[in-house]
Amino acid sequence: LICSPQPQPLASVPHLHRRLCQAVLTRGSRWLSGCCTPSSVEHRPAKNPDAPKSAPFFEPQIDWESLSDPVRAAAARQNARQRGADPDLVDAALRLRTESSDGAAAVAAAARLPNWTHPDSPVGGEANSRLVRLIGTAPSTEERRGFDARTLLQNLRLLASRNLSLLTGQRTHYFRGQLAQLETALIGLALDVAREFGFQQIGVPELVPPELVDACGFATQGTRSQVFLTGSMALIGTAEIALAGYLAGRVYRIDQLPVRLCAVSRCYRREISKVEDAMYRVPQFTKVELFSLTSPADSESEHQRLLSVQEAILNQLGLHCRLLDMATEELGNPAYRKFDWEAWLPSEARFGEVCSASNCTDYQSRRLGIGLAGTNLGGFPHTLNGTACAITRTIKALVETHQCSDGGSVALPPALAPYMAPFTNELTMLKRPPMKSMYFARLKRQPML
Repeated sequence: LICSPQPQPLASVPHLHRRLCQAVLTRGSRWLSGCCTPSSVEHRPAKNPDAPKSAPFFEPQIDWESLSDPVRAAAARQNARQRGADPDLVDAALRLRTESSDGAAAVAAAARLPNWTHPDSPVGGEANSRLVRLIGTAPSTEERRGFDARTLLQNLRLLASRNLSLLTGQRTHYFRGQLAQLETALIGLALDVAREFGFQQIGVPELVPPELVDACGFATQGTRSQVFLTGSMALIGTAEIALAGYLAGRVYRIDQLPVRLCAVSRCYRREISKVEDAMYRVPQFTKVELFSLTSPADSESEHQRLLSVQEAILNQLGLHCRLLDMATEELGNPAYRKFDWEAWLPSEARFGEVCSASNCTDYQSRRLGIGLAGTNLGGFPHTLNGTACAITRTIKALVETHQCSDGGSVALPPALAPYMAPFTNELTMLKRPPMKSMYFARLKRQPML
């Protein structure tokens, strides 16, 4: 009824209304999203007889033929070892598939294996990551001095972060006045640059099923999990998860690719560091995310496109950054290759990560039933993701880099002026506001009615 060329009002056919509600309740949102998908994109889950039956959209498509080959199995063990994963998962998955009548256990074990690794990725830990290039101007010795971002913004009465642990949790904060406006300005700048590179903005949910998080390669269980679980749902750690879920179950023709999406979301991560700065490592923050779906032949060039978007944003913000080709132990499970942009943090005299870009090849598409129709390319497109702007870390680098010598203001780069203009006449400066403007008016006693 909904998808017919000339749908009738449901109010005029109450019996059909009841039947439609029953169908949605019994068959679920998969049926509804499938029937409402444009005919140009086939929306259906990929079939896997060995996968569990409870989550039809999250059935990992394991390449058992390849994994059963002794040479490939040995390569998979070596790959897992280099990435800091458990190499015994290869043998465990093969043994379970042979000995167990329930194929779900074998699929679950194989799904925990990391992606293959790009041959040019450095092997080892973070220290082995390779420098690709530098952008921006390195600050002089004098420019490295000054307040850290948290102290400076508190002095300007733009950041409230003291004594909040009992109220909103550790390492939380409130942005006030111009700082809240700066957050909005950074989002606007990042989205505009992303759109110039062909990315379409989409609004995403921040609560998703844990199965979707697992399918994207982020563990929801175990001591190392960074995922917040709430009831039967999970809070996203990045909009990448929701964007990947938006494409789940769809089968694309090669001429429909690439698909480029971007989204703004809050991100929630169960990671608290006692060493790193309180504005650098936080449990919740706003982020603009980029996501691409491409043919296997185009994923390497699309990876460079993501890096170009990030470089354009960082250059407009006037930050001194370096690009690193990350070592194997820093890739996580999904990434085939990952690059990190690190910005210079003057208060700490070091570089710190502000955004990254990953090529996940077919790791996520195999787990989400995203397929390629009518091709002999292996049946799965490649997914890529990248950070356009992680707000809190970007603000830290921005404020420390552009603080003025008077210690009481910050000169923002000209690229942010159009985005700050609707909020203030002070287009390029963060200044300490008058005391009265930062407090609520005194409550007065009201007359009796």
